[in-house]
Amino acid sequence: MPVRCEALGGGERQSWELVPFRSVGPLRFGASRLDVEDALRGLALAASSSEDFHAFVPAGRRLTLAGYFLSCYYDEGGGLACVAVDAREGPQVSLAGIALVGRVPSEVEEEFADHLEAAGQVVVFSQRSDPSSADLGLVIRAQRVGDVVLSRPVFVCREWADRCGDIGASRIPAAEWRTW
Repeated sequence: MPVRCEALGGGERQSWELVPFRSVGPLRFGASRLDVEDALRGLALAASSSEDFHAFVPAGRRLTLAGYFLSCYYDEGGGLACVAVDAREGPQVSLAGIALVGRVPSEVEEEFADHLEAAGQVVVFSQRSDPSSADLGLVIRAQRVGDVVLSRPVFVCREWADRCGDIGASRIPAAEWRTW
């Protein structure tokens, strides 16, 4: 049974679905920065100003829209390669009914491990004990939010999936591996 999670700011989270290596909600891997902007505008999320919208979108920067937080990273060709969702206020991204964002990390880890086991896959842990799956292009990081720690998933494209849970070998930007 999915867990209902609200943004800690009081508003309800948007619900997005992960399609491994294809999309995170409306965001398609390989999409250009402009395509990402268009997809988010299509959700009727409005930035505080057009200038703010463009200021936060470039590779490796936090994208801020209407209180929702994402970090989008682009590959050398300018295609979307990695999306990290803020534990506090990001949209709720689900995989096979598992809510991945803003939850107690141990609970997400257990459900994630059960899902992988049922698919004949295994969980791989990073050097900081973050569960991951190269088969899904997913690392479940932990983010400190005030006095609690919540789940902060990081999704990657197929080309970045190999060893995605290995801090030293992963193509995930170093900023995502910092202790939150």
